[in-house]
Amino acid sequence: MGRINKIPDDAWEDLLSRYEAMKASGNYSYLDAEEIADLANHYLNLMEMEEVSAVIEYGLKLHPDSPVIRIEQGFYYLDMDQPEKAREVIRDLSEDWSEEVVFLKVELSLIDKNVEEAKRLFGTLDYAEDKEQIIRIACVWLDTGYADEALAFLERFLDKYQGEEEFLSLYAECCQKVGKLEDAINYFNILLDRQPYSATYWVALARSYYDLEEYGKCIEACDFALAAEEQFTMAHLFKGDALFMLGEDQQAIAEYQKSTTFQTLPSPLNNIFFALKYFSQEKYKESIPYFIKVLEDIPDDEAYLRVSVYHYLPSALLITGEIAEARKYCREWLKYCPRDVQAHLLWCRISAAAKNDISLEQAIEETLLVAEDAESLYELGEICMQNEFYQYAVQAFEKVKSLNSHFKNIDLELLNVYLHYRYYPKIESSLEQLNIEYWNRDLKSYWQNSTEEEKEGFIRALIEHVKQMKNDQEENNPEQ
Repeated sequence: MGRINKIPDDAWEDLLSRYEAMKASGNYSYLDAEEIADLANHYLNLMEMEEVSAVIEYGLKLHPDSPVIRIEQGFYYLDMDQPEKAREVIRDLSEDWSEEVVFLKVELSLIDKNVEEAKRLFGTLDYAEDKEQIIRIACVWLDTGYADEALAFLERFLDKYQGEEEFLSLYAECCQKVGKLEDAINYFNILLDRQPYSATYWVALARSYYDLEEYGKCIEACDFALAAEEQFTMAHLFKGDALFMLGEDQQAIAEYQKSTTFQTLPSPLNNIFFALKYFSQEKYKESIPYFIKVLEDIPDDEAYLRVSVYHYLPSALLITGEIAEARKYCREWLKYCPRDVQAHLLWCRISAAAKNDISLEQAIEETLLVAEDAESLYELGEICMQNEFYQYAVQAFEKVKSLNSHFKNIDLELLNVYLHYRYYPKIESSLEQLNIEYWNRDLKSYWQNSTEEEKEGFIRALIEHVKQMKNDQEENNPEQ
């Protein structure tokens, strides 16, 4: 995020023209450090990163130790997702050298999620009477994902600046971001009283109604936006979304098609847009032709988009019972991404649906080799339990436990699999780990001295008890 360019318009146009002429001719003349920094900032705000890099390189040859150029270089590294390089170039610049150093260091602090340090740095600025600075600070909070901090900061100045359109529109956006939708609607309506033909404000209002699930009002707001600006793409998109939620599929598709008329998308992107809309509405059968069309239209070098389709298409086919087709596309996915754990998990589910135990066992073994996170291993453990591959469920759940001993209800899952697998030594230790109330000394003694037949009856009773405990946990913690 670059700084605000404050060069007078005439001087700026002259500087930009001179620099463009130098580039065209290849004959570079002297520019001072401030001019270099302003050019770098200009290209940075346009996201023309090669131009940014070139002008900074040229500037540092002329002014190797210039702080103003190094600051722009720091912003460049931030936008290139290279925060460590950004830290290095401004390491010895103090905050009181320039407010731009403060803004750069704030963004680095927020990358580290160090909110208190960001607040300390902002506290070094004199912004109380500077509306532009107040808005810029709020924008940093908002752009870095801290909408709550942006809103809290702006609230300090609401009484003073609520008559200022730029301030109020940012405040309304923050309300929307943090879920204060009624407040957002109120402020967007105030803005629309002042600017009744602003398509931007009408769409912002539509977004708030959409988030409140008031789809009729969302459509109405979109219609006002389109009356003001017929080719406003976002209005067509939001109207399409609202129509989709109301079950008006054909009207929704018509709106999406209008949006692509005014903002041309390559054919694969157009089709994947529709495919994902249907998939998100659990209209899997309708999504399949669009996903397949995307694969047909993707150029060979568009591997990323192809893999994106594979994340959805085989699942849609599996859900609709087209197992052979699901297997075909999942195999292609594994060819492109042999270590993608989601592809391996889906291959397990497809093999299970096909009731092919040999293929399923092989798929489980391969997934155990590539799964490294608790969520994926937990899902694999569930697949193993559903298909009675208890020995592999033990491996999966024990790996989860080693990675995160508090992950979901992992202790209960371990007891459950030990019971099904008849893993006697682990059953006893697992009962103690869970501290189940009836597992007392007398029952423990009974278990240790019981016959195989008695143990079997005890296990069957425990399995039913664990099943009830899991049901109770799901009711009390539906998000787990």
